[in-house]
Amino acid sequence: MKLLFIHTGTKVKQDEEGNLYVNGEYSQEVLSTYENLSKELTVVFKKDSKIYKKEEATKKFEILDKNKINVILINDTRKSIKSFISIKLRKENRKMIKEAVENNEKIIIRLPCDGGYIARKYIRKNSKKYMVEVVACIWDALWNYGLKGKILALPNYIKMKKTVRNAEYVMYVTNEFLQKRYKNNYNKLSCSDVKLKETTEKILQNRVNKINNMNDLKTLSIATIGAVDVRYKGQKYVLKAIKHLKNKGYNIKYYLIGNGNKKYLEKIAKQYKIEENIIFTGAVVHEKIFEYLDKIDLYIHPSNLEGLCRSIIEAMSRACPIIVSNVGGNTELIKNTKYIFRKKNYREIINIIENSNNMELKAMAKENYENSKKYNSKRLMNIKTKFYEEYIKNN
Repeated sequence: MKLLFIHTGTKVKQDEEGNLYVNGEYSQEVLSTYENLSKELTVVFKKDSKIYKKEEATKKFEILDKNKINVILINDTRKSIKSFISIKLRKENRKMIKEAVENNEKIIIRLPCDGGYIARKYIRKNSKKYMVEVVACIWDALWNYGLKGKILALPNYIKMKKTVRNAEYVMYVTNEFLQKRYKNNYNKLSCSDVKLKETTEKILQNRVNKINNMNDLKTLSIATIGAVDVRYKGQKYVLKAIKHLKNKGYNIKYYLIGNGNKKYLEKIAKQYKIEENIIFTGAVVHEKIFEYLDKIDLYIHPSNLEGLCRSIIEAMSRACPIIVSNVGGNTELIKNTKYIFRKKNYREIINIIENSNNMELKAMAKENYENSKKYNSKRLMNIKTKFYEEYIKNN
């Protein structure tokens, strides 16, 4: 059986020798799940226009084994106005996706992605059945991405609703949020796509000891995981909160963990005179992320949109006290409303931090750690594999 997997929401990196690289979201280990379902796997990703030096690429990313997987890379039509209006690029994309759909028996689409919307057209023409994985809301993603995003939000929202509605099998990463926005009346599963490091009770005990040793809650280390050049990630609201907290005598170190151009946030930090409080780590390999989570006092996720955030679940698994914005699946993960703030509201972030105490931080750490057990990687993979196999066997 030949399987086609489509997700053009991620970009594959290339080096000067033509080698391809993926980030943690699509590591060789992750792609092996789809390999094991088929005799031949073809993936459709989007190509990054930047050509990396081999030495830089091998340090930052994981090489993609083209001997195991057929790789189709479509053009990025959103990188500029010129590419967006290019009839040639769009025609090339449609042709590649059309041929991929026709040459494969089963199709899995990870949404949101524009390649998936194109594929739906050819899937229908060829009377094929398909499965979708719904990991985020395209409306929220685009609406929070400037004027161009707002223009694109409605048509893409409609395309995604149709793609989900007509799929025979749908896997959602949330329990409620995405199901309400993107309905399907066929075969459905709620299952996170997080991959957690194995945990032990020692992690919780270490966190409790760490909190017990925090004599001064005005000295804190906090972190956010997410691309630093994607404005809807909301780090700027944390920066504004830090500015006001600094004026009140707080000494906060804020770790921004993620890749991307940091100039925008650096400018804000300079404007607020908090440059010495901000540490940009750049891209961090997955194992190192857990080291940062163990080091910090508090994890904060200020995004303006989310599906079911893997970074929050990872922080939960390290027994971190966590503060989140009230979007997407965040409120499915953090139940205590005291640690939830309205998106973009830096004053509520300030209020939560000011009113924290050791006892409550320990209670939150224990609650988060226990809740993270629901997202045990082996357990989730068993559930997902059965669902995939059911789709594959269904003629």
